[in-house]
Amino acid sequence: MKNAYYIISSLPSLKWGGNPPMSSEEFLALCSSYLSDSEMEELKSASITPRNEKVHMSNSLAFLWHDHETFLRNRIAKIRGKGKSLTENRAREEKGFYAVAEKIAHTALANENPLEKEKILDLHRWKIIEDLSALHQFDFDAIVAYKLKLQLLEKSSSMNRELGLENLNKIKENILKKQELS
Repeated sequence: MKNAYYIISSLPSLKWGGNPPMSSEEFLALCSSYLSDSEMEELKSASITPRNEKVHMSNSLAFLWHDHETFLRNRIAKIRGKGKSLTENRAREEKGFYAVAEKIAHTALANENPLEKEKILDLHRWKIIEDLSALHQFDFDAIVAYKLKLQLLEKSSSMNRELGLENLNKIKENILKKQELS
C-alpha cells in the first residue's frame, strides 16, 4: 500500500459534527487513481451499515468495525424487543463482546427524542472508528476509517428536524388511512 501516505495526507480533516468535505462517491473516485482493484473493492465494501456477508480479514479495521457495529445493532434490537418474542437466530453473527456498546445502546434508547438517540449512537460510532484507527495513520486501514467517518458525517448532515417531522406526519397519515379502511 505504497500510496496510502499520499492519499491520507492530501485529504481534508474530518471533525465530528462538521459537514462532509466531499461525498463518499467523490472520495472513492479520488482513491481509485491510487489503489489497486482489490483495494478499491475492499474500500467500496466498507460501510457504516453491516452487510449480511461475512468480512474475512479478521485483523482488519473493516472487520473490527463490522463486528462492533453488528454487536451494537444486535443489542439495540434486543433492548427494543424486550418483552416481545424475538428469537436469538434473528441476530447477526458477532465475534466479540463490547461492553461500551452495550452501555451506549441502553443510554441512547433511554432517550425519548429519536434524533438524540441517533446522535448518541453516531457519536459512539465515531469514537469507535477513531479508536480502531489510532494505530493506522498512513495505511489502508486509515483510508477505510476515513471512508467510515465520511459516511457518518453524510448521515448526520442529512438529518434535520423539518424532514423528520414531515416523515412522522406521513407515517401518522398512513396509519390513520389504514385504520379508516379497516
